[in-house]
Amino acid sequence: MTEEIILKAEPRSETKGGNPKRMLKEDILPAVVYGPGSKNINLKLNLQKFIKVFEIAGESKVVNLKVGDETMQVFIHRLQHNPITNKISHVDFYQFKKDHKFSIEIPINFVGESRAIKEDGGVLVTDIDSIQIECLYTNLISEVEVDLGKLENLNDSIHVSDLKFTEGINVLTSPERVIVTVQPMRTQEEEQAQEEEGEVEAETSSEETEETEEKGDGVQEGDADPTKEEGEKVKSEEKKE
Repeated sequence: MTEEIILKAEPRSETKGGNPKRMLKEDILPAVVYGPGSKNINLKLNLQKFIKVFEIAGESKVVNLKVGDETMQVFIHRLQHNPITNKISHVDFYQFKKDHKFSIEIPINFVGESRAIKEDGGVLVTDIDSIQIECLYTNLISEVEVDLGKLENLNDSIHVSDLKFTEGINVLTSPERVIVTVQPMRTQEEEQAQEEEGEVEAETSSEETEETEEKGDGVQEGDADPTKEEGEKVKSEEKKE
């Protein structure tokens, strides 16, 4: 049985000691809890304890959030970071209902070993590292296993449609989406050729931009537009006739 993840929090007042900047200096993290059919609840909690819980729970495991005598089952839903220090500055918790379906991102856990990598020297290219699903709490899974052993040959791929899920889980990620691919290792000559091709494309784009600007500079503001003068001349001759 999976061990319960417990995190303690306290009510947070917006007026008394609830200044977010002051709280963060004291290693206290502002938080909010919301969910279907419930009001938003402002909370505060110890930042370091939250970081330890987040390392275990991520955004796909249930956290038992204890506020006084009440315990709420929530997910860590969204984190905000300080743009300068990158330190966590706020957290949103999502309180779900056990009899209501909800959508959630489930991390992918890569297992096994690819023959194409081990024997053919292929390179593993990961396209996505999580799957979006919808389910009830009773059907919730904490991760999705992807077996790399299925990648036997170079250029083999595993798609979302190749995964098997238990009954009650609706996969929201497109079934055509590529999860992982084994690509041949490029030679030094191929990498150099690709770099040169990119440089040529950049030079061509720059030249086209310069030509466009030169054409636009042909008629300056205040100059007579030759096409406009020609049109006025034709109209004048028509009137004379």
